[in-house]
Amino acid sequence: MDVISPLREKLSLTETKTLHETTSFRIYELVLAENKGSLLISSGLSAREMNVPEKYKEENRVELCMYLPNYWETSSDEERYAWALQSMIRLVEHGLKDNTWYGPGHTIGLSGYEEGFSSATKMNHLLLTSPITYSEAFANIEEQGDRITFYTLIPLFPEEADYKQAKGALKLLNKMNGKGISDKIDDFRLSTLRTRFRLF
Repeated sequence: MDVISPLREKLSLTETKTLHETTSFRIYELVLAENKGSLLISSGLSAREMNVPEKYKEENRVELCMYLPNYWETSSDEERYAWALQSMIRLVEHGLKDNTWYGPGHTIGLSGYEEGFSSATKMNHLLLTSPITYSEAFANIEEQGDRITFYTLIPLFPEEADYKQAKGALKLLNKMNGKGISDKIDDFRLSTLRTRFRLF
């Protein structure tokens, strides 16, 4: 399925790169104009109609995206950068091969990243949610009459993932928004939850 063409029309881009390609899917990098970073976009996951609960029946064809800052080196094998592309590849492969489904508010921990996505961060989970920064660009995209739903991947600290499980994704997203955290990846950011120290 070609989900890239509508995005090219809606976004101001300087370049489109193919970062990963198989017979069943591709991962593209859409480089944004004005040095605003880039978007990793999956194309092919939506070919599979996911077996979603009834409340999400209109969101059964899914693609994934990730908003990267302008300093991100997508061609680098350095762990600090490589995890983003590798995580997306693994999630797309999982979505295509296994009887699973992706929905808003899902949090996912990937094996091998228990201690953090890289030595630069302790974030080790991914939150799936509707795109935030470029929400309008991802809206109303169809392919052959099928609605395509995009979920952006936001890295979380372990305590944020726990908070989401306990309180729900909306409350966590509200906390993040209150601290100026969007869906743009920032591996320098601190956790939205304060660590409580007890003095003896």
